[in-house]
Amino acid sequence: MKALALLIALPLCPLAASGSIQPPAHLQGIRLQVVLLDGSTIHARPCKKALLFVPKVTPHSIRLPWPQIQQLEQDPKTSTLTVSFANGDKLRGRWTGDSLPFFTSFGRIDVPCAQIARIAQIPAPPARVNLALGKPVFGKDGASHGKGLAAHVTDGDYDTHAKPPASRFSYRIDLCDGALTACSIDALKIHWREFGDRFQGIRSTDGEGWASAAWPGEYVSSYQVEYRQLSSENWLPLHQWAGRPADEKATNLTVEKKPSERPGCSSDVSTTIHGLTLADVAEIRISASGGHWVGLYEVEVFGRR
Repeated sequence: MKALALLIALPLCPLAASGSIQPPAHLQGIRLQVVLLDGSTIHARPCKKALLFVPKVTPHSIRLPWPQIQQLEQDPKTSTLTVSFANGDKLRGRWTGDSLPFFTSFGRIDVPCAQIARIAQIPAPPARVNLALGKPVFGKDGASHGKGLAAHVTDGDYDTHAKPPASRFSYRIDLCDGALTACSIDALKIHWREFGDRFQGIRSTDGEGWASAAWPGEYVSSYQVEYRQLSSENWLPLHQWAGRPADEKATNLTVEKKPSERPGCSSDVSTTIHGLTLADVAEIRISASGGHWVGLYEVEVFGRR
């Protein structure tokens, strides 16, 4: 609450003409922790490319690019600054202005220099990647001519699908793939495409059979997602839905529906389950059932190892 109260009292910098509260692209990777003399902490990004600074060794100000600054500390008694660099160098000196502008979650603000105790760069979190890409998949394959294979679930190709010759499937993805380190997961995306909405098929011109080789009811009518942690053999529920994926609505997921070029298909569907905080995850299992043969195209699991 100290930080919030202080920020409310601080003078605001005028926003850029675009109204953006994001730093330029070349500074978006710089993440700063600004600690104030009263103990408040602000997480911010720099507004400008460099910090203007007057070192003791010269009366002239110099520009210190933010990417090179590792830490800046101010002695509250003497107002002397000590700037530490990534290569181990240090410079002592003083500010050139009364305030520093930052981009924060509160918007773009000016922080009075006299109130700053320390500014330090903090490392960026590990990259958020698709942990399922290329990982082994265990489940029943489809026809022998190379279509409907279980391996298509994680092959990174949104045009290949997995579909066993059955009205239900269960695919298990080994996220560890022999490694002894598990994953943390914050989101999961299932690419159902035509299996996520009403897929009826198209009658042949003679009225016999189906011109698209698809049957009525060839879509998922219910599904569930489970996960297993590395330290356990038990499967834990992650998400489930009784109905077509295209009809699902919940605060923790996003359903995307795009026009489909597939005959007899209402739309191509994908489901993203977000806001997850799963740790120590070794495997993901997706099971589904429908009125006839059902499948899916791709599963992406986002997080960090």
